[in-house]
Amino acid sequence: MTTFFPAGSLATSSASTASTPELERLIRPVPVADFWQEYWERKPLVIHRADPDYYAGLLTLDGIDQVLALAGADLNEIRVVVEGKETPVSELSSGRGRNARSNALEILYERYELPRVS
Repeated sequence: MTTFFPAGSLATSSASTASTPELERLIRPVPVADFWQEYWERKPLVIHRADPDYYAGLLTLDGIDQVLALAGADLNEIRVVVEGKETPVSELSSGRGRNARSNALEILYERYELPRVS
C-alpha cells in the first residue's frame, strides 16, 4: 500500500522520527535518520540505481486514482510524458460535457498500463 502525505503535512518536529517502509526502500542504502538529519530541506539526495525497475511499484494505478479522486485535481495541472513526449491530460479526451473528465482519465489509465518496450 502506498501512503500519500499532503505537502507540508510532516512538521519539522516529527520529521526527524517519521519513517515508513516506503521511505526506507526509496532512499536505501541511506538510513532514514541520516536522511532527516542531513538531507531533508537542506540538500538534494541523489541515489543512482542499476535497476531501471527499482521504483516501478512506487506509484501504482490505484495510487494515481486515489490521488486524483481525493485531490480533485484539475486536468490542466496533470502532465503525461511517454518516451519524452508530453501530452496534457485535458487533450486526451475528445468529448465535452460532464463525462469529459472521466473519458480523459480512462485514456490516461490506458496509457499508464501500456507495456514498456525495452
